[in-house]
Amino acid sequence: MELRGCNVCRLLFTVIFSALCAKGVVGQSEPLQVSEGQHMTLEETGKLLPPEKMSRMIDEHLKSIREVYPEMMNITHRPKWAAGELIVSEINQNTVRIINSSRYGPLKAADKMPGSSNSFRLIFSKPYHPARLSEEISKAFDLDHAEANMIPGDGNDIRYIAASPAPTYYTYVFKMGWGECHMPGGCIYRHFWEFSVAQSAETLTVRFEKEYGSDVSRKLRLKVRNQKSSMKKVL
Repeated sequence: MELRGCNVCRLLFTVIFSALCAKGVVGQSEPLQVSEGQHMTLEETGKLLPPEKMSRMIDEHLKSIREVYPEMMNITHRPKWAAGELIVSEINQNTVRIINSSRYGPLKAADKMPGSSNSFRLIFSKPYHPARLSEEISKAFDLDHAEANMIPGDGNDIRYIAASPAPTYYTYVFKMGWGECHMPGGCIYRHFWEFSVAQSAETLTVRFEKEYGSDVSRKLRLKVRNQKSSMKKVL
């Protein structure tokens, strides 16, 4: 009965989705909610989907850094592209319906691009790496133009620095950027804070390592206070 119920729900979703497609109004333009850890894991691994363990670990590390150094609260990771989104050109609504019902679906939204009758912004229900997803669906559905939905500009950011296969600590670099950040060359001014996180079975030890870059004394002063914080074990 449960399987039959699931099939009915999926069929109902497909029928509703198809009806909306026919009207040219499909889903919402709201982006998929993706955590910093998921985005950073996608960028680091290049996998189709972010490995859950690494994603949760990075989210936990960033949370601990901000607990010890609340000055870092407003500095967040700035992705280069939207996870789980593609801009697909030269397709029709029937192809959109096929993609929606495929193993890559369901789609969260399929919005027509302004001024185009055959270009769509596809928002998937999973946080796919757009480059990997483009490769796979282009082969699966014989698409010629499927690319990432890029996020232009520069600004604050966080970078995860990969360590050895079995690291004793993890490194994160927080960046504050300001001054003409919308220009092609990025922000004129940049300041960086580097932290390390040592992980044991029950605690995370956050340590401030160094800072460098443009003068930020009028914007933010960091008080060094290295300490341990309790954690839920990352499985």
